[in-house]
Amino acid sequence: AIGFFTLISGHSVIEHRWWYFAQIFLSIPLAVAIYTVGTWKTKNLKSLYCFVFGFVVVLSFLMIMSPAANIDNAMFSPNTNWRATPIASELQAQTILDHYDGMSKSDRYYADRLSYFGYNTESFCKEIAGRDLASMEGDLVLIRDAILEGPFMFFSSIYKLDYNLEDLVDATGFRRIYDSGSVCAYL
Repeated sequence: AIGFFTLISGHSVIEHRWWYFAQIFLSIPLAVAIYTVGTWKTKNLKSLYCFVFGFVVVLSFLMIMSPAANIDNAMFSPNTNWRATPIASELQAQTILDHYDGMSKSDRYYADRLSYFGYNTESFCKEIAGRDLASMEGDLVLIRDAILEGPFMFFSSIYKLDYNLEDLVDATGFRRIYDSGSVCAYL
């Protein structure tokens, strides 16, 4: 109830942790329910064992493959999983910021990571939402391949672009000045 109602009301009390506690506590009634359903109108122990085993295997598979538990494989949830760790070429792209004194803009996740290292970086979520990059003129724009290819952190949720961001950047008049393989810089 704590995890559910705080999520609905918009008050955060680290609801993800409460969900794990709920799974632990609700496993006991689930086990009783599985046993009750398995023994209902069944006198054969072999069919009971097969039912319980099959139910546990299916439930385990679903829990292991859920987006919360399986963050590195998007096969079952291609629109909800986003990569939450920078790769080497994204970290190396910080070198361009060592030679740039102005404001840089990037997606929320990357901007937060760069700000942590002391770079003057902001998120361009508002500009992406409005599809208007003209307000970023004069700023260094860092675009990761991760946001072009799949879901990424957008404001405080997960979003997948439904348009080609590179075409919008080119149409706005930005020029590519750097490409590390996974991050392109536009000015």
